[in-house]
Amino acid sequence: MKATDTSNDWKNEDAEPVAAEASSSSASAARRLLFGANTVLAILLAAALFAMVNYLSARHYSRTDVSRARLYELSAKSRQLLAGASNRIDAVLFFRPEHALYDYADSLLREYELACPMLHIEHVDPDREQARASELVRKFGLRRPGVIIFSCGGIDDIVNDADLVELDITGAESGVPPRRTGFLGEQAFSTAILHVTQPRVPVVYFLLGHGERDPRDHDKFNGFSGIARAVAGDHIETRTLMLTQSNAVPADADAVVIAGPDHKFAAAEVNALRRYLARSGRMLLTLDASGDGGLSGLLEEWGVRIGKGLVADTGGNRSGTDLFINNFAAHPVTAPLTNITVVLHLPRPLEAIAASGADKPKVTPLLFSPATSWAETDLENKNMKFDAGQDRRGPLPVALAVEKGPVAGVDIDIRPTRLVVIGDTTFAVNNSLVGGNPDLFLNAINWLLDRQTLLSIAAKPVQDVRLVMDRRQLSLLFAAVVVAMPALVALAGALMWLRRRT
Repeated sequence: MKATDTSNDWKNEDAEPVAAEASSSSASAARRLLFGANTVLAILLAAALFAMVNYLSARHYSRTDVSRARLYELSAKSRQLLAGASNRIDAVLFFRPEHALYDYADSLLREYELACPMLHIEHVDPDREQARASELVRKFGLRRPGVIIFSCGGIDDIVNDADLVELDITGAESGVPPRRTGFLGEQAFSTAILHVTQPRVPVVYFLLGHGERDPRDHDKFNGFSGIARAVAGDHIETRTLMLTQSNAVPADADAVVIAGPDHKFAAAEVNALRRYLARSGRMLLTLDASGDGGLSGLLEEWGVRIGKGLVADTGGNRSGTDLFINNFAAHPVTAPLTNITVVLHLPRPLEAIAASGADKPKVTPLLFSPATSWAETDLENKNMKFDAGQDRRGPLPVALAVEKGPVAGVDIDIRPTRLVVIGDTTFAVNNSLVGGNPDLFLNAINWLLDRQTLLSIAAKPVQDVRLVMDRRQLSLLFAAVVVAMPALVALAGALMWLRRRT
């Protein structure tokens, strides 16, 4: 009987688990390697996606001012000004960071920088950059920090911190400190940029001596100081003129304003205005119910006739004296008035007539009275009503623009004559500067001056929002925020730990 060798069988039986284990270990290592590679690839893809999103968002983004008063949202006028900048503009913010207006000025300047690649901002802290601060003090004669310096082409303009805010000082006599009611940063910055990029300041003369409104009159009801201040805010110099003393419009006059004359001009004065218009002059005439100053003949030479009566409308109010006008013709003067209401008070109706001469002026109606209005001719009757066959039904033109250039076909670069006639003056007095009233006046002035950039920018209201709490409410707030909320987080963590332990 042959003996059986069992040693090889034992070896084979022991080798099979070892081989299986080695094979399983190799497969596990391969899976780990594949999982690791997949993880690395996912991280790389996520990083690439993150970089791509950031790259695209940095070049294609939308900015929105979500503050309640839209303090930092630039108006179309400022954007139009910045779009026309062709030279480098430097803005130096010379402020201490703890200044109450630092954040306001800095945030608004950043909006200007984003809107205009030609604008470059420099921040100078007088306490940390003393050498640069001393240089600015010597160069610009500064007495203290708290200014923004705009420079372009060797021309500088300085905006002080006091120019950035509108203050309510009505309580000063009783010891109440001034209160900030408005932020004027955009108007101040845009005016300064206009100054350094367009250094020449146009001059507008307000005629006096015939009952016209005086731009220096601060009377609440009839004064013209408010509109004069708005004109100055558009980087325009205003002066007064009495033709009786010179019998000529000064040569440096870029435009002339005649606001509501109720006394007749002398013949020499009318001739002075006629000569001024003949040499490419610019004039804004606003009329009153009391008269036209004897200028109707001059106006007819330029294609404008003053109609009979006064325009009334009982459709907007019971008295019929106020006209709420939303009907504008297409013209540069009225283009910015879209969706804005202009309020006139019993304006004079105007008509465009055929003028004599080869180079006839172009007369364009600007404003039309409502369809429910009419030209009231019975001015003695206090109860105004439309009388068929006697009164003219609206809409009626109450403002006209006149332009007269060189003769057609002659290639000569001649500045055209421009004239704006508005049938009312009270729309621009101090207590009537509401809605589109100041815009109408300023748009007319800027059109006369050939200014494409209009800078009448209203103040942004500053709302003083305070959270007033007594001691008990402060204690409750402390307990809720400092004690209760962290305790709830700790309790949730402890419960999660216990759950995992069990």
